[in-house]
Amino acid sequence: MKRPALPLAAVLVLTVVISPLHSVAAEPSKAESGGFLDVLKQKMTPKDLTPDEAERMLKLQPGIVILDVRTSEEFAQGHIPGAVNLDFFSPDFAEKVKKYEDKSVLVHCASGGRSGQTVSLIKDCKFPAIYHLKSGFTGWQAAGKQVAR
Repeated sequence: MKRPALPLAAVLVLTVVISPLHSVAAEPSKAESGGFLDVLKQKMTPKDLTPDEAERMLKLQPGIVILDVRTSEEFAQGHIPGAVNLDFFSPDFAEKVKKYEDKSVLVHCASGGRSGQTVSLIKDCKFPAIYHLKSGFTGWQAAGKQVAR
């Protein structure tokens, strides 16, 4: 009596093991999702931050470069302490941004338009991490955050 039960148990085990593998092989997109590649992609995907999140992150990671892509006139009227000003409209803007490619960056402008375009331009570069202050410097000020002049 023990002999017939063994092949039945083997069939059940094989069904449980092979069936999920077959469905993964049949749908490669599902096989890739949720795995190691997704974790890598998440690290490379720019992340939008609120002023509170940006302030917290800057305190925890002081080596992040704050890229203020407003004009020099806007920058002179007030900026996030420690920010680097790179005018989005400057003809050598792309070259200047690439100087920071080995650093994590927080990008912002006045309200999110130019910085959003900047993030789109640099997201395929070699930045370890890209953060975007979505509400821009206007949102930073409205939230009562520190401003340098």
